[in-house]
Amino acid sequence: MVIARHAMGTGNMKPEIMIIGEAPGVADGERKLERVMGYGPTSIFLRKALLHNKLLFKCWFTNLLKCALPNNENISNKPFKKCLKYLETEISILEPKKILLLGKNVQRFIEDQESLYSQIYKKVFRIYHPSYCLYKGIDYKTYGNKIREVLCQQ
Repeated sequence: MVIARHAMGTGNMKPEIMIIGEAPGVADGERKLERVMGYGPTSIFLRKALLHNKLLFKCWFTNLLKCALPNNENISNKPFKKCLKYLETEISILEPKKILLLGKNVQRFIEDQESLYSQIYKKVFRIYHPSYCLYKGIDYKTYGNKIREVLCQQ
């Protein structure tokens, strides 16, 4: 398996919200020098939604997998498990107040990690992936309002 690019988390290092996606996207092609999360149509859409609700600068963005795969191919849980220690370290160091899981794959994986999930479950919030919005034609304002609504649940 060839890795397209590695990426690091980015954002507020004292986050109110940690946003966890599945993997960095390849977007418009391999960018070997790109080293941060969040470029491409889905990330731009997500950031617009957060900005619309004054949440963008309260967030840390990261992924389960720390590298993009060619053609954004689907993969098994094995690579995610290899990167789990990095995610656990991010959570431990940054101590976010809330953790927003983007999409079903991320939700299932995190919930299956019993030791991690038992530590963070009170902080975990779930929402559909922003790529779903792009596919369905949902605008960023509607998605941003849904994020705010989800994060206000307790």
